[in-house]
Amino acid sequence: MGMFLTLVDKTKIRRVPAPTGKFVALDLDSKQLRVVCAEPGKHTPKFRKMAVVDVPGDLDLNDAGATGQFIAGALDSLGLRGMHVVMDVPRRQAVLKTLTLPPVDNERELPAMVRYQVERELPFPLADAVVDFTVDQHFNVTNTNGQSDGSADAPATTDVLVAAVKRDIIEHYEAVAVAADIKLQSLGLRPYADARCLDACISTDRRSDNHVLVHVLGDEAEINIMIHGMLAFSRSAVIKPSHEDQSPPTEQQICEALILEVTRSVQSALSSQRDLAI
Repeated sequence: MGMFLTLVDKTKIRRVPAPTGKFVALDLDSKQLRVVCAEPGKHTPKFRKMAVVDVPGDLDLNDAGATGQFIAGALDSLGLRGMHVVMDVPRRQAVLKTLTLPPVDNERELPAMVRYQVERELPFPLADAVVDFTVDQHFNVTNTNGQSDGSADAPATTDVLVAAVKRDIIEHYEAVAVAADIKLQSLGLRPYADARCLDACISTDRRSDNHVLVHVLGDEAEINIMIHGMLAFSRSAVIKPSHEDQSPPTEQQICEALILEVTRSVQSALSSQRDLAI
């Protein structure tokens, strides 16, 4: 799924290995369970089976036991038992922060730098979180005229996308895996997984463009802004137009609410970069 959740522990980071054999990826929301069976390839995964299973209307996703039993039944019906499983965490359950750090000579220094920076910005104690990060290094050069000169000898800054998820959420997914009797190898982040999907679906020369990536789910949407090919902004928005008479919203009202949330997200993401075009 791209970014796998690991643990930043003082100056050390314990990486979770990516699957080496055939595996199953699961993406679950209140309406659907999406299932992909694949195995690593030389450049891209080799997909073996894809399926969508409707979620029962009375299933409480907060009930780890019931959710695990539903997943177990779905995998049994698809003949996908006994493989390593990866799942993703929705945007609303994760804190995402982009940090710009000074250049480093050794990547082993990054976990300690990330830990120091993110500890001051999390809304909960770092001890209660599982943290991972991904790195994008780029040259940020300004000459005497205030213009970027693109010099290859210029010092680099390091942009780090940090993800933090509370431990009780991680423990919930672990309990789901136990109830489903599956081997949960790792957890990914849905926004980062969506970004990787975008990379797979567009040509190489377009990957550094700016994009809005919208993942529409059962009753919410995850809105991701890609700037120069990197995930720069991400939020989850509930798409439920309010009605005084409590009548169900029409398709047009849902679309209008979605467009409004996407517009707000783009305006927020580009508030300090008005020269950029999506």
